[in-house]
Amino acid sequence: MNYTDYQLMYKLIMVFLYSFFATMWSTPVVLDKLRKYGYVVRDVYKKSKKKIPTMGGLAMLVGVLISLSLSQILIEEVDLGRLFIFYFLVLVYAIFGLLDDIFEFKRRYDKILMILVLSFPIASLIFDTRLDFPFFSIELGWFYKLVIAPIFVMVVANLINLHSGYNGLVTGNAWIIMLFLIIKSFLQDGFSNLLFIIPVFGALTAFYPYNRYPARALEGNVGAFFMGGAIGAFILVANLEWYGIFLLIPHIINF
Repeated sequence: MNYTDYQLMYKLIMVFLYSFFATMWSTPVVLDKLRKYGYVVRDVYKKSKKKIPTMGGLAMLVGVLISLSLSQILIEEVDLGRLFIFYFLVLVYAIFGLLDDIFEFKRRYDKILMILVLSFPIASLIFDTRLDFPFFSIELGWFYKLVIAPIFVMVVANLINLHSGYNGLVTGNAWIIMLFLIIKSFLQDGFSNLLFIIPVFGALTAFYPYNRYPARALEGNVGAFFMGGAIGAFILVANLEWYGIFLLIPHIINF
């Protein structure tokens, strides 16, 4: 690595720390507010079945937004347009999850159609529209951008959400997936795409201790869709489709 790479690595570490500490600070505050306004559920995975806050994913969202506001000052090399579109998509997924937590949407196919429509901004982030196979590639052009990519993000977000179960299951699995996506993306393209996922990874790292067994908070649909949207979009931005599918095999089997 050259001097510029070391500088960028240092800045990405700082973005991770911004997100980590912002989430660590915001989580107790958010959880207190959730308790105050009655957003609690019975934790069936404990003998006492005590009530704990749900929608804890809001704390991760706060941490990410704070770190992003600082990262645009710290990292001059960032493409603000692409970063804005990426996090607009992630934020829209989080808002959908929040509304699902509050209003408990019942009609499954309406939910699928709604989040499919919300996935279309991903098309503007994709430059490589080839689908690579072991011995050949297929150029899919606009069909990849406007059909395959939105469906892919929707499916990944739903797979992450459906994997919610025991304390820490969805957040722990999402953390592992993000870690290996970061490693693979770095080995393939260096630091160029990491700013898209590092803020989410930092926030998730800080929130996980609250969610692991015995959980003090649940991530809720807002947290699951937030993580799922980020993972699905990053896989496409970093051109890691087949690798991402491999990492998601447990989720696919669980489906």
